[in-house]
Amino acid sequence: MSKNNVMKELELYREGIQKLTSIPLVKEVRFYESAASTNDCAKADIRAGKTAGGSLYVADMQTAGKGRTGRSFSSPSGTGIYMSLTVREELLPEAFPLLTIVAAVAVSNALDKICEVVSHIKWPNDILIAGENGELKKTVGILTEAVGDTAVIGIGINVNNKSFPAELIHAGSLYTVTGREYERSGIVEGVMKELDAMVPELVKNGNLSFLKSEYDTKLVSLNREVSVIPLEETLKSKDTGGLDAGDCFTCLGIDDYGALVLEDRDGIVTRVNSGEVSLRGLKGYV
Repeated sequence: MSKNNVMKELELYREGIQKLTSIPLVKEVRFYESAASTNDCAKADIRAGKTAGGSLYVADMQTAGKGRTGRSFSSPSGTGIYMSLTVREELLPEAFPLLTIVAAVAVSNALDKICEVVSHIKWPNDILIAGENGELKKTVGILTEAVGDTAVIGIGINVNNKSFPAELIHAGSLYTVTGREYERSGIVEGVMKELDAMVPELVKNGNLSFLKSEYDTKLVSLNREVSVIPLEETLKSKDTGGLDAGDCFTCLGIDDYGALVLEDRDGIVTRVNSGEVSLRGLKGYV
């Protein structure tokens, strides 16, 4: 793409994003050509008293994008969506992690509708889409953080990326799995509209009962065998929430508070939180 076309695409992206204040959940939009991390921008503004709920931060690129458990998130210019939304609704801080589950369904729904794909959720917060060969690729990452009484939902979507660093063997983009390019602001709008419908329901219910069935339907590991893997940050203590690393379970879905419900081969049911373990299908990534 020529420099002129790059600048034109960037300006169209900026203009499209600025229109999203018509969505009730979005009170203002802050656009960056480059940012270290949109989550970090949002958190700094919250601490400085410069923003409350309803601020949408969008960057064309990130120099220090991050994912769950401190992993980096590849964020090159002109290709992906890197955004964070501050949420200050009538939610207790202990309910903030539920926003990750809500965001996963919101993004999945938006991609299915706008991009005509069939996306799946890898608990708790990765969105996977299968390419022509059927191999599932991680296309979206979600990271929810909190500063006081305000939550920050960070969402990274690989949209028009043509390739990825060699170490990101499970990464994919909407382009690599469909062969089509997409206009980014339309996807951001779709995600915000989905969140605008779901966040008030979370506030009203106080849990995920209104969304549990829909999430389970999208859960790629539902009714499949999975094994437990300690998160990187818990390797030293070998803490996997009371489960033995490598043990086999059948995934039964989530409960009303986002915990994954697992059943072992003796029929004993265990609930685990996202801060305790990661999961891998016995025959692959999921």
